[in-house]
Amino acid sequence: TTTTTLSSRVTFRDAAGHRRQRHGHRRRLSTHRTVTVVVARAGKTRTMKSSSQNAMVDFLPGTLMSRLVNPRAATIDWRALIALADKVNDSSQDLKTQPTLGLIRGELKMAGGREDVLAERAQGYKEYVLQRTLGMKAALTLATNVATKDPKRRCAIGRALADPRNERSLFALFAKRATGEGVDVFVDGLAQDLVEIDRELSADDLATTKNWYGADVGQTHFDYVENQVDKAIERATRAVADGAAAGAVTVVPLLVPSVDTPKLAGDAINNSSRSHGASSRDGAADSTTGGPSDGDDDGDDFMFGKKSKKKSKAKKSSASTAAGALVMDPSTMLPQFAADALKQMTAKFGSSEPAFPEVEAWGQSTSSEASAAVLALIARTPSNCAIILPSALLKATLTFDNAVANSRGAKAFAVEEVAESDWRANNPDVSAALWISFDPNPIEGDWRAPHFARALENCQANGDEQPLIPIVLASVALIAEAPSCDAIEGPPGAVATAAGASARAHGRVACASPASATSQPPSTLKV
Repeated sequence: TTTTTLSSRVTFRDAAGHRRQRHGHRRRLSTHRTVTVVVARAGKTRTMKSSSQNAMVDFLPGTLMSRLVNPRAATIDWRALIALADKVNDSSQDLKTQPTLGLIRGELKMAGGREDVLAERAQGYKEYVLQRTLGMKAALTLATNVATKDPKRRCAIGRALADPRNERSLFALFAKRATGEGVDVFVDGLAQDLVEIDRELSADDLATTKNWYGADVGQTHFDYVENQVDKAIERATRAVADGAAAGAVTVVPLLVPSVDTPKLAGDAINNSSRSHGASSRDGAADSTTGGPSDGDDDGDDFMFGKKSKKKSKAKKSSASTAAGALVMDPSTMLPQFAADALKQMTAKFGSSEPAFPEVEAWGQSTSSEASAAVLALIARTPSNCAIILPSALLKATLTFDNAVANSRGAKAFAVEEVAESDWRANNPDVSAALWISFDPNPIEGDWRAPHFARALENCQANGDEQPLIPIVLASVALIAEAPSCDAIEGPPGAVATAAGASARAHGRVACASPASATSQPPSTLKV
């Protein structure tokens, strides 16, 4: 599945098509603002130039969005949403002219109309939109696998999702399918709509759709990732049922082959090499966008259209966790270090394809596949198995801020939460843990950091009231070169990639806790 970034310049006009201006005011109502949408799509990204002429978020007076968003502070008034719930849910409100109202309508539905639940949502409008569209990017990537694994058809589905005029646009689907029951229910609902889009594709739709995948990418690339998810879930299910494995750490590589063009695959190889050789304690090399993705010819082709120029520069990642730093940022409702990462992403939103910092360097579409694989793990984790994610940003975004991650009742936690001293006492039903990590991941932080050690210790704490629990460590690993891919065996070199990822994962566990020598040695793992 691929991703779509739809960045649109919105100019307000009256019914006759003329720009409007409020008499007696100097400020024009046709203020340019940027609306950036990530559509997890299997296909081309149609990127329109985005423009933000001032820092404010502006909406046409009288619209619902103008009553829900403070334009100067760029914050969402969730309390006003409760008061306006009937109007928000009124089907006469046109999502084609107020597309982000679809996100707000879905949020109200997902929160069950409860003000206390909405109060825990991100208050910053831009941060909220970025989080939800990143979540939809992963959800639609995963759901597209149900509809089709044919690259060309996936691209055509993506085209339909990208168009806000489509009754099945990203906005409309979020409003329709958002639920607090769990991400598995959400993805299942999205899949039903994508199957309908696929069924309605015409010969002309396919003829006019460009296949933006790498030339060698086929159905088996997607089948292989699904099979890797199956293996990880099988291990997690066994861990819940098998008390004899209590306290053990079992590493399961979850390999994601590159589905980008050779140029981006080459970049991923270079990034992988750098991050394996760099110390993540002090930060590692990262990529930053060096200009707007505006379709100019000096950008490199990639599967979504044109890739913006990139510059590599070393920097310390704000996503790296400061030990014990759980100060919450009210604009994001995330710990400060995660909020800083989100705000950095927001600053680039519209000029580059957004992706989670953990996988940003993997390539545009490959990072989408990796995020979707993590979402598949979250959706299928058995009850009483804690899902441990490497960052609060990943946890909040991929669970859509729901207290329960899936309909089985499994709950997700960021590593920092698991490190809290009362985590086990507050979660007495947890009998196993599915710990998700990325390889390579230069920003996750050195596992010798105190919060990793405390989190691992909390999972392995012994005693009558807090018994040892088994840990399945799913290491989501990049295969940077995948010219061909068997659905079961994977691309050439998959075994070597799995062995390397497994060895590094065991090394990280050993750094966090020398007592974890009970972890299963890499040589006994099957790929």
